[in-house]
Amino acid sequence: MKSLSISTSSDFLSVAIHEDELLSLNTISSKKHHTELIYEMIENQLLNTNLDKTQLEGIILDIGPGYYTGMRIGLSVAQGLAAGLGIPIVPVSSLDALAFSSFTGHRTIFSIVDVKREEYAVCSYKPVPGGVVKQMEPRIMKKNEIVDVLNEDREKKLIVGSWNKIFNDKQNVDAHIKLASPTHVSAEHLFNIGKDLLGKSQYPAYSEVLLNYMREPDVSIPKESLEKEINWSNG
Repeated sequence: MKSLSISTSSDFLSVAIHEDELLSLNTISSKKHHTELIYEMIENQLLNTNLDKTQLEGIILDIGPGYYTGMRIGLSVAQGLAAGLGIPIVPVSSLDALAFSSFTGHRTIFSIVDVKREEYAVCSYKPVPGGVVKQMEPRIMKKNEIVDVLNEDREKKLIVGSWNKIFNDKQNVDAHIKLASPTHVSAEHLFNIGKDLLGKSQYPAYSEVLLNYMREPDVSIPKESLEKEINWSNG
């Protein structure tokens, strides 16, 4: 199936097109997320793959947790595309995507995502053949709380995501903790989880996709500021 993956929940914007495997990926660092920029990235990926938008069969979307503004813009773009093209949206957690894309056979995985205000969304996972299993429900934590949890025992741990905002120097990290990639969500990571859900039609109606804020947002964005008049319909 031909699918479009979109991640806008962090300081990075990432767009990818897959057809069973990766066809094209573009990830850029951007402090400001603009609807127009995301549309431009999508159109460029379609050009790179010689595909028309009407050939897309689904959208895999990063629903957070992460940055409120970026998440809202990503959802608005995805829902506009889904409505115009008549295709579904498969929601994928940023925490799950990071954990699933990590590489370890024995360490407990901790996914960490910056949600601003010096707070982080954290979730732990156990690696199993073919994937990961969540060990705790995601929660919001401060930097010192995360450090305490990671050091409460000597169990070997693999840390992925926004660890660079917590640990400034790898050399000062205790031996039982390994800081690893990925350090941010890319559209390719979303596909690793979303492809099976898309193939099995396991997704909500596109209009019912919800973002995982995990706490009150920093700002309120008028709906009209997220909308852009672009014709994505089949006609």
